[in-house]
Amino acid sequence: MLKEKVRAFLEEGVSLKQISKYSGVHYTTLSKWLNGDREMNTNNMGEIYGALAKIVAKLNKIME
Repeated sequence: MLKEKVRAFLEEGVSLKQISKYSGVHYTTLSKWLNGDREMNTNNMGEIYGALAKIVAKLNKIME
């Protein structure tokens, strides 16, 4: 589920580096996780989810 959300953000032009910046998870870790080369721990998954929410909030603020 979270992978699909990340992929949807990528399709809309958000980069892995941006998600990395907001989550604190290194972008190579994100890339390997998306490609199925590694698992993601629960803490990092929470950080990634939080990062997506921060990106949405920032975009919503721009649209105000």
